[in-house]
Amino acid sequence: MVANDSTQVQYCHAEPTVQLGQLFMPMHYAKTNQLTKASFDPHSRQPSYKFCAVNVVV
Repeated sequence: MVANDSTQVQYCHAEPTVQLGQLFMPMHYAKTNQLTKASFDPHSRQPSYKFCAVNVVV
């Protein structure tokens, strides 16, 4: 996967619960945090959902 700030090698597989054109990585994985920006709600300080655009190279 290639994102704006990081390039990673990951193993993946297709699941019927993830829509075509999307991928899922648990947000608690350190590698996920390297791909996404740290953002949070300024009032509650709760972490935001993590998302970013990636290019998957097979």
